[in-house]
Amino acid sequence: MIVIKQKNRTISVYQVHKLKIVVNWLQITSMLVYVNSSPVELFRGARVQDAVLRYMTDHNIPVHKQLLTVNDQFGNTLDAEGRLNENQQLFIHLTTNPL
Repeated sequence: MIVIKQKNRTISVYQVHKLKIVVNWLQITSMLVYVNSSPVELFRGARVQDAVLRYMTDHNIPVHKQLLTVNDQFGNTLDAEGRLNENQQLFIHLTTNPL
């Protein structure tokens, strides 16, 4: 058995191979989108609401019922249930209460 020693930790070739498989799987099953110019890593098939929630929690923005408008890089207003694509850019705007 071949082993790799790194910082007082021994890793077998089997573990390295298994780790490569996991890393490759994560690359296939995740995607990167940008919310207010900040990169956000999401699972493939994520929706706009998933990106907004991840962005808000990553930036310690209180998540409560707010009226938000989300636009893409072309200025189109997006629905919360809309699907996202790799490298898509989103911009969150706080809207005023119409009441």
